[in-house]
Amino acid sequence: EDEYVHKVYDVIAPHFSHTRHSPWPKVAAYLGALEHGSLVADVGCGNGKYMAVRDGLFVSGSDRSPELLKLCGEGGLEVFVADNMKLPYRAACFDAVLSIAVIHHMSSPERRADAIRELLRITRVGGTVLIYVWAMEQKGRRAGFTEQDQLIPWHLSMRFRKEPLLHGEVDEEKQSVVYKRYYHLFVEGELQQLVRGIGGCEAV
Repeated sequence: EDEYVHKVYDVIAPHFSHTRHSPWPKVAAYLGALEHGSLVADVGCGNGKYMAVRDGLFVSGSDRSPELLKLCGEGGLEVFVADNMKLPYRAACFDAVLSIAVIHHMSSPERRADAIRELLRITRVGGTVLIYVWAMEQKGRRAGFTEQDQLIPWHLSMRFRKEPLLHGEVDEEKQSVVYKRYYHLFVEGELQQLVRGIGGCEAV
């Protein structure tokens, strides 16, 4: 995870943020349905694109990548560095928690369960947690996966290139540096089963 997730996101942060500016409609709808004044944790907030989707929410953003959080700061968002595995919040303090495209970067079933358990710990009784992960069963350009654990390439445009190169490989034809990010692709029903195994919550 350190080599193929944390370090990679710090290197690709500006380019990644450049391609991640539009909130997913279902996440925006979830936030839009929350009560006015709700306290929300965006765990793994990235460039903070969900933190200002609507007025009337108090959103606390955190991420493992300092470079992504710098971009949040430039946008006037209040964020801090934190690891999903040990969040610096008291128990049961949030009305809602977001985990968008984060859990699939955890490298073992135990770590994925622990990450979800930590999200539940900071959620009040009656609160909700919204989790999105990459699926094994995909259509379009991401179809055709045969194994759940993958190193997915990211083509970093040369104009966003940073040193050091880490394990990146230069693609002269596409004028990019290729970095690989670790993903665990969830099969249908796997996330729900993982959540039910933790207990104390309902998967819907």
